[in-house]
Amino acid sequence: MSVGRIKNLVIAALIMINLFLLLFFVWGRAGEISARREVIEDICVIMGNNGIVLEPSSIGGAGGLASRGTSRDAAAEDAAAAAVLGNCEKTESGSISRYLGARGSASFNGRGEFVFEIYPGDAAAESAEAHARGLIKDMGLRTGAPDIKRSDGVTSVSAVCTFEGAPVFNCPVRFEYEDGSLIRVSGRRAYAARDAAGESISGAADALLSFLAYVKGEGAPCGEITQVEAGYQFNVSAAGDGELSPGWRVDTDQGEFFVYSSGAVERVGAAY
Repeated sequence: MSVGRIKNLVIAALIMINLFLLLFFVWGRAGEISARREVIEDICVIMGNNGIVLEPSSIGGAGGLASRGTSRDAAAEDAAAAAVLGNCEKTESGSISRYLGARGSASFNGRGEFVFEIYPGDAAAESAEAHARGLIKDMGLRTGAPDIKRSDGVTSVSAVCTFEGAPVFNCPVRFEYEDGSLIRVSGRRAYAARDAAGESISGAADALLSFLAYVKGEGAPCGEITQVEAGYQFNVSAAGDGELSPGWRVDTDQGEFFVYSSGAVERVGAAY
């Protein structure tokens, strides 16, 4: 048999093996999807039997999230301040860092919270959304899609910070504009620095069962769950060391809740 024919047979064999592996993978994934669909449908029935409306389409995917440690990043704060204020001077007092520049002032604390006060007219913007998107990038932030609200001459552009594509629910950022000019920036951010020895995210069904136990145990009213989304909650000390904890945000007709992988449930909101 010629060398060329042997090579062709080897290539054909490799192609067949790869096709077999691909079909095996697709079959396995189809089985996983089917099993997950059944679990989700079952948990919706359980919720319905307990007087809580929940549609399968309201439950998102997990994405394999795991806890991450965080540490304060002074260099990142300096860069964010320069992006908004331009050249500025920095002073520190305890865990508070303050910046003063020609356009205004800013402060950051160890819990990741920050506030910028901009002098009126010093940061003109023809489009609030475009201007805010540019500042988000320049400040080194990663966020989800911004939300725009207009009220009494003030335009607010708000977004939620993300880590590796997943929302960090209690790390919002907001840009406020008045008369075509930026007047205030506020928010919170987390600096993921290391892996933590915590748990990976639980399944949506497990989280919802924990939430149901919480509702029953606390006597908390709940008639409908409108969205179940995987993401992180940022928990941090005043010194700046903390953790991004994976879990599920459960939006209901009675407010928002976060279910940790441990099964603990807490009521949450936009405040930080």
